[in-house]
Amino acid sequence: MKRILVLDDEISICTSLEFALEDYYEVKATTEPWQAVQWLEEENFQLCLLDLRIGQVNGIDVLMEMKSIQNDLLVIMMTAYGSIASSV
Repeated sequence: MKRILVLDDEISICTSLEFALEDYYEVKATTEPWQAVQWLEEENFQLCLLDLRIGQVNGIDVLMEMKSIQNDLLVIMMTAYGSIASSV
């Protein structure tokens, strides 16, 4: 079964995505960037749904750390704070 990692600072987003996807994928969700990075070091994921802002942590920094661990990881960035600059 394909594996998805969800990282968002809102527990409700994590829970909702986990519930929506769990019938089709193995899903691990967390609000803690260090936990997501640790899981990625220990396990292989095919996709990560990653928030652009995780509290005070910049999601782009987390993305760079994740890609250094698993270069072929597909990542979809999510945000409630969208702007043209962040989209580009």
